[in-house]
Amino acid sequence: MLRDTGLLSDTLGCLWGGDRSVNLAPLIGLEKASRFTPDAFAGMVDGWLDELAVEPQRDGLWHSLYVTVRHGTLPNPTAERLDEILRRLNIDALIESDHLLLIPLMELSVRHRSDRESIAAQIYRWAEGVDTGDRPTPAFREQFGADATHVFCTRLIDWLHTLAARHPEDPDGEFARLLDGLIQRSRILAAELRGPLTNIARHMPFSRHRALRRTLLAARARPGPAIGKASPQGPERKEQLTAARRKKRRKSRGGR
Repeated sequence: MLRDTGLLSDTLGCLWGGDRSVNLAPLIGLEKASRFTPDAFAGMVDGWLDELAVEPQRDGLWHSLYVTVRHGTLPNPTAERLDEILRRLNIDALIESDHLLLIPLMELSVRHRSDRESIAAQIYRWAEGVDTGDRPTPAFREQFGADATHVFCTRLIDWLHTLAARHPEDPDGEFARLLDGLIQRSRILAAELRGPLTNIARHMPFSRHRALRRTLLAARARPGPAIGKASPQGPERKEQLTAARRKKRRKSRGGR
C-alpha cells in the first residue's frame, strides 16, 4: 500500500492504477483514503528526501522511498533532489553497513541518477570483484547461499538493462554496449551471459537483436574462469567439486 501508483502512466486503466484513493474511498471512507492521494505520497517523499539529505545512512527511509516511487516517473523537482542525494552517496560504504540496502539503492540509482555512466562504472567494478572473489559480499552469500554469485550476476545484468532502457534513441544498442563492457571485465559474467544471449539470438527477429548478436560472439570468445578462481557459483561450487572428486576417488579404491 505504500506504493504511489499515481506515478505510473496507467495506460490500461487498471483497478489499482492511477490515484489509489479514488478506489479506496468507497471501502474505507474519504478521510482514510486521503492518505493515499498523490499529494499525500508526494508529501511523504519530500519529507524522506529532507531527512536523507542530512542523514543518508537512514536505511528505513531508503526502503520506504524504494517501495513508494519504485518504477514511477517522478516530477522534475523531486527527481533532481533524489539525483543530488544519490550522487553524494558512498554506495559501497552504505551497503557494507547494511547489505539489505544494495537493492533499494541500486534500483533507485539506475532509474533516477542523471549520470548513467557513473552507475555503469560502479557495476563494472563489482563485476571485476566477482572474478577476484571479492563480490558478492559475505553477507550477500549468507543471505542467498549456494546461488549467491548467480543471483548477484543476474542483478548486475538487470541493472545494466534498466540503464539501457533510459537511452532515448537506441536502448537495444545501448544494452549491447553496456554488456560488452561487462564481458571485458569479467569472465564469470561472460559465462553467465552466453545462455540468455543465445536464447535471444534464436527466438527474436534478427533486426531486433543485431547488436546483441555481436555481444553474444564476444561472450563466447571470452575464456571461461581459470581453474582455481571463482566460478559462476562462487566458493560454494568449489566445495561441491572437491566433495565430488573425493567421492569418485573412494569409489575407484573400492573397485580395485
